[in-house]
Amino acid sequence: MHLASLIYRLPALLYAGLLFWLSSRSQLPLVDLGWGFEDKLAHFGAYAVFSVLIYVALTRPQRLVRHAHVWAVALGVLYAFTDEWHQITVAGRFFEVGDLVADGAGLVAAQLFLYRLERRRGRTLAAMSRHD
Repeated sequence: MHLASLIYRLPALLYAGLLFWLSSRSQLPLVDLGWGFEDKLAHFGAYAVFSVLIYVALTRPQRLVRHAHVWAVALGVLYAFTDEWHQITVAGRFFEVGDLVADGAGLVAAQLFLYRLERRRGRTLAAMSRHD
């Protein structure tokens, strides 16, 4: 593996490790804004970031797969499922379908944003990084 490939893939791998570490904690500090869905908003945001990192890993320095947006969502959902499953083994944590839905929504929203950005620019983000 070339150093350039590793540089683009390492952030997604490290972030996956961070998500795993966070899900291993019995309790996470969340700011209570009184909305009642702060947890789901945190899941949405965390997996939106993860979605972008997966996409970068799949498209830079060269595109590894066709339909990278779809693959980024699919790999992210697979990871989110295994992460929720892992929480069954953590004291005070549970597999929550609502968390999985929030994760998936974040993954999809990020890819829709990236796709729209690409369409607006008229080329893929991978191509933009090589020529800008």
